[in-house]
Amino acid sequence: MFIKKYRVRLIADDLLNEIKASEWHRDIIAGSIESAWRKFVAQRMAPVFRFQGSGTHVSFPLDYDVHLESY
Repeated sequence: MFIKKYRVRLIADDLLNEIKASEWHRDIIAGSIESAWRKFVAQRMAPVFRFQGSGTHVSFPLDYDVHLESY
């Protein structure tokens, strides 16, 4: 299995404004795009979160672009 680097990039303008940044990304080593997203969510790597109705904070997939950066 090849080591792959995925880039999770914040694309939601309102969240970028909240952290006062024009761009933000995190590189993650994972075996697949799905596992990269799971790792990002499970380890709470996001710089800012949205809140669900139950009061828990979450990272929504539509706020981010996840793509293969290199392998």
